[in-house]
Amino acid sequence: MNLLTVVNQYSGTDEEILEQVRNHEEVQGKLLSSEVITMYLVKHNLYSIFLNSDNPLCIATMRTIFSLGEFNFILSQSKGLMNIFSLDLLIEAGIATSALKEDLISEANPTSTPYYNVKLEDIMGILHPDTWKLVSDSIINNRREATTIRIKVSPAVTTEYDCTYKVSGRLGNSDEFLPIPQNTKIINIPLVKDEDIFFDITLPFDRLVQQFKVEIKGPWAGSLTSVEYIGIVR
Repeated sequence: MNLLTVVNQYSGTDEEILEQVRNHEEVQGKLLSSEVITMYLVKHNLYSIFLNSDNPLCIATMRTIFSLGEFNFILSQSKGLMNIFSLDLLIEAGIATSALKEDLISEANPTSTPYYNVKLEDIMGILHPDTWKLVSDSIINNRREATTIRIKVSPAVTTEYDCTYKVSGRLGNSDEFLPIPQNTKIINIPLVKDEDIFFDITLPFDRLVQQFKVEIKGPWAGSLTSVEYIGIVR
């Protein structure tokens, strides 16, 4: 599960969502080795019972242990659920115990809080995504080479989180601007509140395109006060 999916699960103020994301728990299922199963059988005084039992499930368990195989008790997997059901059958038969079952399930399904160190800035772009701001739709390239333009960015915040720009091109006599392949790029512009930043962007050469449109957006809504097209860098 990625951060976007996790953030979208929760609601409240920005700070409340941040707290929920930090406390979000995920289960990291893992297979259990024969050594671990043996340890728990010994812990619950069941090893000799399993070893000497003629129950088919006990026999299969001991064969897996002797061959150093692995055991699946992962709750999110069908094989894990089948093995847990087998444990229930052994409990009903008076061979295994509920305590053993609880230990094995807990060991195979440890929980973690992978987003515990997330900061508010990490989720601002998800909670309040910025909209595209037009830099210029009148950038002409009559030369058969890539063109570099200079833009001015006026930040409203201080942050090192990335901005994004995209380039479109107008073909022939069409009025429509179409995306240029690989046209969206993440750029790192360290933003300092109320300090204008000049930044150069190289537009890709495309023999079918003479007029370009460039748009940019900040890391989250309101992070950029304005953007301005300065001109082509010769």
